Amino acid sequence: MDIEWIAQDEKTLAHASKLKVDGKAALTPLAVEIVSPQRATTQRDEAVLRDLRHRMSPKNTMVIAGESLSRQTIESVGYNKQSTDALMTRLKQKKIPGSINLVYPRIPASYSASDGTKAQVPSIDDLRALALVDVQLEADASLVIPPMPGGLNNRKQYELSLERASVAIQTFKVQKEIVGYIPTTNQLEIARDLTTAYVRKGVRFFAVDYSGASNQPSLMRTVVRTIREKLRLKKVAREKDEKYYLHTFNVAVSRKSKLDISPLSDIITQPYGVDSTISQLWGGGKLDVDRLRYYITLDYGEYRRKALAKRELSCNCGQCADVLAELYDAPATRVLDRLRVHRISAYADECARITERISSGREDGAYSSYLTTKTQARQDVGRILADVREIQASL
Repeated sequence: MDIEWIAQDEKTLAHASKLKVDGKAALTPLAVEIVSPQRATTQRDEAVLRDLRHRMSPKNTMVIAGESLSRQTIESVGYNKQSTDALMTRLKQKKIPGSINLVYPRIPASYSASDGTKAQVPSIDDLRALALVDVQLEADASLVIPPMPGGLNNRKQYELSLERASVAIQTFKVQKEIVGYIPTTNQLEIARDLTTAYVRKGVRFFAVDYSGASNQPSLMRTVVRTIREKLRLKKVAREKDEKYYLHTFNVAVSRKSKLDISPLSDIITQPYGVDSTISQLWGGGKLDVDRLRYYITLDYGEYRRKALAKRELSCNCGQCADVLAELYDAPATRVLDRLRVHRISAYADECARITERISSGREDGAYSSYLTTKTQARQDVGRILADVREIQASL
């Protein structure tokens, strides 16, 4: 794996970079596509998946074959060969050839029982940990994510996972590098210690899981500060081993709100030095067409149908160019597909603009100045820029 920082912003931690893994490359910042085997089971889902593969250029893409593991799967993985092989097959089938592919068997923090109470996740013991690494290796993932549960709350959990990942990679026929995966945790000292352990192992690709985290800004500050401290990186990276890649899982697209317009949240993690995020639109539950939001990068707002009707829209993406006037005139699942296509295109265009601002180096076109023009997210941008100044001052 090789990481090249092409340009760095002087006033934030943002950078434009190129990630190279196994002869494949991706330019950042970028939106990563996540393909979930649990959802891609119906005829409609399979059609969406085929369309996704057709639209995505294998060049300059990273894809995550993801599955949030059910309790039954976790109980049987490593103990039942048929179940373990089935998980590997599901993940392998969802990869996109020619892209950088990660395999993400996600372990939740808990499960909901039938009576509404929370049920604990089965312990990730030695057999389960080894099996969850092996399925990634057998699926030929570009990098290996250590299997750790959400809500990480003790060192033994990550020490076992790191040990199993290292042992499995050493005995595998092809060498792979480890992803510095930091799951959701309220124990910030654990996040710091885990990040330190990754740096000591030579890890340069880090990934933070935001899913369900109530302390997202604190978790981000802790991880970013620790990475840069341990790499002895102050402002501008000079040496190859100072450079890193930072991915975020499950950053909310927009802030939870009952308002018709909500500020985007995922793309404004870039000032922290984030290279890529996952492009999700709907976090689960019953689809409601009136609540589905349209992504506008001009002001970093996400608009519900009611608010969108008051705006004049101009978008030439492959979806909007054909159906903008009738965007919401369809069943909810079809509207979701349309909005997702639009979002992928709009996000790609915005990432190119961010790279241009970072690379310009001019005060009037600097990235931080550009962010202040995003009126719907201005308050959030101000908070994040203050966070970044705090991190820079502490280094």
